[in-house]
Amino acid sequence: MDMVLIYFAMKNNDSEECDVFSAFLGKMEDKKVEDEIASIMKYARSGYTTDKDSVNKLLSNNDVTFYIAGLSPNASRICQKFIYRGNFGEMLNNLIKHQNDLCINEKNVRPVYFSGIAEQLISPKSNKDKVPSSLMASIMLAALNNTKYPDSLLSTVVRRIKTDSDEEGKPYIKLNGTRAGIIKACLNRKYKKEEITMAWNEENKNPAYLCGGLFAVYEKIQQDSTDGTLNRTIKDSYFASACSRPASVFPKLAKLANNHMRKLSEGREIYYSKMIGEITNNLEGEFPPTLNLDDQGRFIVGYYQMNKKLYTSSKDEERLIKYGK
Repeated sequence: MDMVLIYFAMKNNDSEECDVFSAFLGKMEDKKVEDEIASIMKYARSGYTTDKDSVNKLLSNNDVTFYIAGLSPNASRICQKFIYRGNFGEMLNNLIKHQNDLCINEKNVRPVYFSGIAEQLISPKSNKDKVPSSLMASIMLAALNNTKYPDSLLSTVVRRIKTDSDEEGKPYIKLNGTRAGIIKACLNRKYKKEEITMAWNEENKNPAYLCGGLFAVYEKIQQDSTDGTLNRTIKDSYFASACSRPASVFPKLAKLANNHMRKLSEGREIYYSKMIGEITNNLEGEFPPTLNLDDQGRFIVGYYQMNKKLYTSSKDEERLIKYGK
């Protein structure tokens, strides 16, 4: 992050407030504060019914005014990228909302650091790329004030997912929980509703979301039919184009899936055929010709969530796979 942050609370000893904010930056070596923040995240997600002692401990100074300034070098000068002034308790509550918006797995209550967000916005193969300070400033202000994230955050993440590639031993470069969570947060805040939930949502009939889920099913069929021995899957070959132009790609993927299903057991074939049928029925047999940026985000999250569902099958699903009934 090509920006220096200066922050302090208006009191004689502001170490507690600064330690809490440092934890959100990923700069706390002491895990105690991070554990307390995790307790607050769990508390907030449960409807504010548990773990009050932990919350009250961090909110004990909620009337203190807190300042944050983002500074960046520019030739021979220092540029002020942003300045924040607010009530510490309100700021903390907004940061907790920011964390819950980013969360794509309800079991995860660990913070996603601002530094962790920055890492996902650059190529993992580059040692020189840096996130523009203007973008990081906009992200931080959105988190601090509980407002809409910048459109450039969504476009950057989508571009990275379509461009980056997984590597042997590193299967989560292209798409991981942080990147999927960023997309979820951007879309939900933009449209001011929980359009994207934390897990695959069968009630979500958005065509782009359904296409992403269908792509995950096709990929799983291919992997099951080859026992995971392929060096290159449809994700490597078709993900970016399917994400942008579904109508031109999915007929080809459907033919490949039919060929792969012939190699599966009867139970697996029935299981996957049922899933494909449910999704295609909701699509009414038509794939969108093109997807705009927001819909590409929905496609990616749909793929991510269906992929998680396929690898965490329930006992009923496992019985259907095994016995075909």
